[in-house]
Amino acid sequence: MKRLSARSELLLKALGGKAGETVVDMTTGLGTDTWLLATFGYTVYACERSPTLYAMLEDGLQRVRASQGLSQASNVANNIRLRNLDSSLSVQFSWGAKYAVIDPMFPVKRKQALASGDMQMLQRFVGRGGSVDSLLQAAKAQGIRRAVVKRALRSRERYALLEPLYSLEGRSTRFDVFQFG
Repeated sequence: MKRLSARSELLLKALGGKAGETVVDMTTGLGTDTWLLATFGYTVYACERSPTLYAMLEDGLQRVRASQGLSQASNVANNIRLRNLDSSLSVQFSWGAKYAVIDPMFPVKRKQALASGDMQMLQRFVGRGGSVDSLLQAAKAQGIRRAVVKRALRSRERYALLEPLYSLEGRSTRFDVFQFG
């Protein structure tokens, strides 16, 4: 099993925060980024718009919290606050977060290999997400200071209202960093 380290995780570098701070994962999906952030000590408000996927994630969190032999995993699960809502429409909520993570589903590939199995399932089940621009606007309206958008490395999609402050590139993924205020 691969060990996680803050140095090797571009998401953590792009976020630029520290343990104990609050992050809103505006597009939780399967919860991979949520779990990573919670593992490194962030309090994470995880927003999932699909009621079914939300129920599956909530069930998993409850099972981990109830497990006797998984005290470290239980501590990680306790850092997660799962919400069933579309975060682009939830400007009335204020979580007191400084940071937001936005991980829109990558567009369907035309001439390349398909996405991994879990992502294919998620795309079929949940469908395409809303506009990244509306998520960025919602983050800004909630007083979030920094937002990180996860994109495919070679994505040519543009942002309508803002340009990223900078980007961090991995082998297949790019993190665009936005600073507000």
